Amino acid sequence: MPFECSENNFEFLDHPTDLKIRVQAESLSGLFCRLCEAIACTQLGKTEGAKIIFLPKGKKKCFRDKIELEASDTESLLVEFANEIISLSDANNLIYTKCKIDLLTNNQIRATIMGIKRKKYLDIKAATYHDAELIKIGNRWVFTLLMDI
Repeated sequence: MPFECSENNFEFLDHPTDLKIRVQAESLSGLFCRLCEAIACTQLGKTEGAKIIFLPKGKKKCFRDKIELEASDTESLLVEFANEIISLSDANNLIYTKCKIDLLTNNQIRATIMGIKRKKYLDIKAATYHDAELIKIGNRWVFTLLMDI
């Protein structure tokens, strides 16, 4: 399962104590998947600098987990989605690098996330609602999220 950390998908923003990211995509479903990738890159220690491409050696088992969430709106759903990935990552000792959206509405998501066993270089405690912002700029969705590390 090839996986690429690319700054075209997200960027890290300045913050004095925590980790602030901005994720963008042309669709809302793409935005959720990019958020999953950004969390994985963060856990792999990719927070600045050159592009990293991660290719598992040999045949590594890919683990799958289901996420089903409801929230009051899409912005809250993105924060809850991030927290579910972080929680499952900690509980299962996995880094989730990919996702497949099975259902997405303004306040509900059903997705499959795929992960691998890999050492984490940075633990994320939680995604927060503080400074969370979802906006549409032209034909792109942009989501800004603050994560407690």
